[in-house]
Amino acid sequence: MKIKLSFKISDFTYTSSIIIQNYSLIKNQVLNISIFQNEKFINHLDLCALPKFHQYNLQEWQYTLDSFFQYNTLNLENIILDVPLFNMVKSKNTRGIEGELLFIIESVLFSVIEKCVPDVLSFIHKYPVKINGLYSSSIKMDHLPECLKIKIRPHQNNLNETIELIKSLFKIKPNILLRLDGNRRFELADLTSYIEKLERGCGPLLFSAIEYIEEPLKNAYDYYTFNQIYSYAIAIDESLEVYKNQLSQFRNLPEGLNLILKPSIFGISKSFEIIKYAASFHHNVVISSTYETATAIRPLLYLAALNPRTYHGLDTLKFLPKDLSIECENYSLNF
Repeated sequence: MKIKLSFKISDFTYTSSIIIQNYSLIKNQVLNISIFQNEKFINHLDLCALPKFHQYNLQEWQYTLDSFFQYNTLNLENIILDVPLFNMVKSKNTRGIEGELLFIIESVLFSVIEKCVPDVLSFIHKYPVKINGLYSSSIKMDHLPECLKIKIRPHQNNLNETIELIKSLFKIKPNILLRLDGNRRFELADLTSYIEKLERGCGPLLFSAIEYIEEPLKNAYDYYTFNQIYSYAIAIDESLEVYKNQLSQFRNLPEGLNLILKPSIFGISKSFEIIKYAASFHHNVVISSTYETATAIRPLLYLAALNPRTYHGLDTLKFLPKDLSIECENYSLNF
């Protein structure tokens, strides 16, 4: 099967500023892709690159996709989702394609699978995907989610705001689950001081409310010391990339660890593979978005549906304009 792509780059404005690596972004561009076979339209896909986060820009993504699909023919006979390129392309020239370039190519391939051979995905039950709310002071929550993600930073203003936020949450919803995201901003002394003051300010409900703290420390070696002082669960995000080519090493991680998986960093097939390995070692996988659009987030919904027990990090759709987003019903997303 041979497909052809047409491209257009459009501007859009986020509903509120998003923060990428300390950089505030209010406007961005989207790569609009139309997929054809023999002039017949198959599907549409919108891809966004994040400055300061993704390695390549949209023009480079377009060149990669155009070159790849001009050169390669697709085989739909033996699709395997946890094999690179879903086993749809046999060519020596595809070796070494990984990370975000693998993700954008597989996003096109996944669009083809959904439309042309949907039975390949039939083993995944389309449960409504539960998501955590992502707290933003600039976007009002109509109602509280069951699980809320809060960004924490090692300075007094953030500490004071977080204490007041959590205290107000406990008054309305004392059983709310909290995920604190530290983004590797903390030294050990800063984190222990932050948690100590947070516990004093928020009271005894805090410990049972915190589901995990997402990779807060700059130095991974400090986690051992932190765990001697506090017994809060830790989630790994950025560090997950260390294991991408040696997934059997998951057995050496503490059982039941929370793994925050961003498919746009690993590729969709690698994400299916990671989920399979993580399940065999009883780790909890949370699928996390990098502000994907409604069409680009579809493979993430399938990945998330493989773990219906947890809340996934897909609340970023609320930052996108309506034509690029999906309506969220009571903090769950439907296929």
